Amino acid sequence: MSILTGGPYYHMVGRTGNNVGRVLRGKNVFSMRPSPSQKPPTSLQLAVRLKLAMMSDFYSWVTDLLDLGFQDYTAGMSAFNAAVSYGLRNAVTGVSPNFTIDYTKVMFSRGKLYNVTNPVAETAVGAVVDFTWTSVLYEEYASADDKVSIVFYNPALGNFVVKMNAALRYAQAYEMHLPLDWSGAEVNAWILTANAEGKMVSNTSFVSELTIL
Repeated sequence: MSILTGGPYYHMVGRTGNNVGRVLRGKNVFSMRPSPSQKPPTSLQLAVRLKLAMMSDFYSWVTDLLDLGFQDYTAGMSAFNAAVSYGLRNAVTGVSPNFTIDYTKVMFSRGKLYNVTNPVAETAVGAVVDFTWTSVLYEEYASADDKVSIVFYNPALGNFVVKMNAALRYAQAYEMHLPLDWSGAEVNAWILTANAEGKMVSNTSFVSELTIL
């Protein structure tokens, strides 16, 4: 659809049929609508598409968490796009077409809040994971009532388990129950923190790769 700017005798901007109108150096210019390129994509273009598809699929399952974790990076883009952009720059490894995600570099949150200190995850029978951490308080950047969230990812199944606001910082422990059919699986675990109002978050910390019992 084209738009008349300033009335019926002024510039027409936009598309009408196969014509595209635009203002160029003060003059109204019409040209044919460009046709899709018939050239095959270059190897670089294919590599970019592969990486983008991989990171977009990975993050697409945790959009609620990203809305919290990337809230400070949404100028001109969504929290999801900000997370994907970070992942493309920092968490993709390998050579095309065999790209993989470096889970130790993945972020679900970025911010100025201090994360919990020395997080440890230990597995127990029944698909249980016991988390412990140290609570170090520092002004508004680390309060006792900050909320701790825990993230698990099972690469074999392509599934996430996310427990947002699992515990408060001062609790220094949380017992996580995973699906029983995850027993025997290798999974990755992360931890992050948000303040009580949910307006300030920490960077995500990768805890470890675990074998679920």
